[in-house]
Amino acid sequence: AIKMIAMIAAVLCTLIALAALARLDTSDGRGHRRFLPSHWWRFTLADGAVLGTLALWHVIGANTSDDGYILNMARAS
Repeated sequence: AIKMIAMIAAVLCTLIALAALARLDTSDGRGHRRFLPSHWWRFTLADGAVLGTLALWHVIGANTSDDGYILNMARAS
């Protein structure tokens, strides 16, 4: 029960803090700022490199389930 109360209080405090930050952000008279840049959805070379690396890792990483456990077992033996 105490843990649930603490979690609810934490969420409420986070929402209050975000609302206070939003209010402070607009109090300087400059108006609304964009959350994301205007052309954030444009696909660039860096995006392609990241997606290619992730796709390659999906293929290569699926073949290896070792996270260092087998290496440490070999060292310990």
